[in-house]
Amino acid sequence: MNKLQWYYNRLKLMSVKEVFFYRIPQFIQHQFKGRIQSTRQPKLLKLNPSLHAVTYSESVLKELFEGKNDMSQYLLFDQLINVYEVDDWRKDYHNNISSPIKYYSEVDRQDFDVVGDVKVVAELSRMYFLPFLSLKAIEEKDKRMLSIIDGMITSWDEQNPYLYSIHWTSGIEVAIRAVNLVYSHQALKGRGLISLSCDQTILRILSNSYIYLKNHLSRYSSANNHLMAETMGLVVLSCYFELPHKERTRWQNLLYDQINIQINKDGVHMELCTHYHAEISEQILIAIDFLKRTKIKIPSSVLEKVESLFKFTSHISYEGLSTIFGDNDEGAVILPYFDKKYSVYQSLLKSSNHLFYNNYCVDGEVDARNYLIYGESLNSIKRYNELNDTLFKDSGYLFLYDQEERAKLSFDCGTIGDYISAAHGHSDIFHINFSLRGKEFLVDSGTYQYHKKFTHWRNYFKGISAHNTISVNNKNHAVNNGRMSWINLPETTVQEYTSSQEKAFCRATTNAFRSQSIQHERAIYFNRMDKEIQIRDVLINSDNNKKSKTIHYFLHFHPNVIIQEANKKIVLINENEKIILQGSWLNEASISEGEKDNLQGWYSPQYNVKVQAKTLVYTTTIKSKETRSISLRISYK
Repeated sequence: MNKLQWYYNRLKLMSVKEVFFYRIPQFIQHQFKGRIQSTRQPKLLKLNPSLHAVTYSESVLKELFEGKNDMSQYLLFDQLINVYEVDDWRKDYHNNISSPIKYYSEVDRQDFDVVGDVKVVAELSRMYFLPFLSLKAIEEKDKRMLSIIDGMITSWDEQNPYLYSIHWTSGIEVAIRAVNLVYSHQALKGRGLISLSCDQTILRILSNSYIYLKNHLSRYSSANNHLMAETMGLVVLSCYFELPHKERTRWQNLLYDQINIQINKDGVHMELCTHYHAEISEQILIAIDFLKRTKIKIPSSVLEKVESLFKFTSHISYEGLSTIFGDNDEGAVILPYFDKKYSVYQSLLKSSNHLFYNNYCVDGEVDARNYLIYGESLNSIKRYNELNDTLFKDSGYLFLYDQEERAKLSFDCGTIGDYISAAHGHSDIFHINFSLRGKEFLVDSGTYQYHKKFTHWRNYFKGISAHNTISVNNKNHAVNNGRMSWINLPETTVQEYTSSQEKAFCRATTNAFRSQSIQHERAIYFNRMDKEIQIRDVLINSDNNKKSKTIHYFLHFHPNVIIQEANKKIVLINENEKIILQGSWLNEASISEGEKDNLQGWYSPQYNVKVQAKTLVYTTTIKSKETRSISLRISYK
């Protein structure tokens, strides 16, 4: 897609109102107002004396940090970094590229040769480690740790003048960094451990961050998880500091509005990505906590909407595994980077049990993220609630279980992403995941990369051929509109759903291939009595054109899976567990692994990492006016 076509497609997403009330003011801010703002020393904001303080127990901190004497090692995606020794905050440490000090609107975030991978660059400056180093300083009463923290803050500030670095080019990054600075500041300030120079530097960065966020809210076709993060930042800062009541009210009302807009009726975040659902949940929880600590009464309707988020969260994590739909870049607001067992989904469910007295199944341990937020007010979080079959019909996600065998099947029976631009959605309609007793078999291929340098890979991992579904004439379910969006989104409808103790059934249809005159239907039969799952696809070709159409059926296996082929049968083995695939068409299917020319057979376990994995591909054709049925049986006895 050429640049002109991209701009044209982007423009189609915008209304006249957006152009005049958002894009033009945005241009004026970047080109003119920002230059004036960058030259003005901000008036330092004063702390809000009415904010209820978070208290921390040194004995609990000692338990959290037990055996964590060296807090310096931070896993920057797939590379260990010593955060004590970071001397360049604008550096991409993966590719050894350091971006220049440059006015923010002149920074091209996708210019790899100049700034490197922006995702890698931004990660360190989110300051995930800073709040926990602050708590560690409280626990150890160690002046050396305070000196390290002071050095980090000072060097970051010196290397990133206001509006003159890559770290002032994105509202979500400014907001997350601000929240981590707030938690660090309140922890150290509350114990009288912060130096005057560090105190003033943090206050200046936070004052600038507040001005930035006010002037750079993502609106209209940009109003997704970025806007929620920016809103969180504004709510936190307006509560932490003594600001006019009118301003604080403005941001809390914006938060309430976005909670109502961005959370679907069934409690799923509108972007329809499991990880972004978690990110949004965390952003909301943090904002809600600061409002509560300033004694603001939150409407019950808002709290009910927030509580609804966690039902979906409870189905993401099962048997130590996480079900992934859509983009996953491991983003967070608070990240206990030193805790190798940390799960954001488990942590969020603990937050829900604490706030709403829910009974979601969690491990019972106090994790560092919850303790940082709630401190000594954290309630008991060890409860148990067994998961049952659940359909999130508004959003199009189905989770089916055989608790006796600890088996889980998840089914995407909805559309792609949100209604704005489907920014983090994948072409994964009718995709399925399957795991058995903590071992993954059928998986989503992952995300790998966002950067335009890797567009070829990006298109593969977000595309239809990287998911367990069917493609017609090599078409995606929607039209790819660049790295981060889709247009011409399809309609997908759940036609039937039933669930009983013995069985479950779901049938859904989509018009994603309407341009090819084909309707696709997928039905799932989950038989817990016989330990068997049947997947039946029906494709109806209404085209009078005599030219046949090509059908590709994809199944992606976890990299640990070993494949044993037999007559019309495939045995999949993952360590000591196995499942059997049966279908008359399996003999005609091929196995791809690590193909680079025609990308196939790849799996991304985390951002910026890809490994070879096996993919089954079945290719056939469908004639005009033909109805074609393809059945697959999965046995997991």
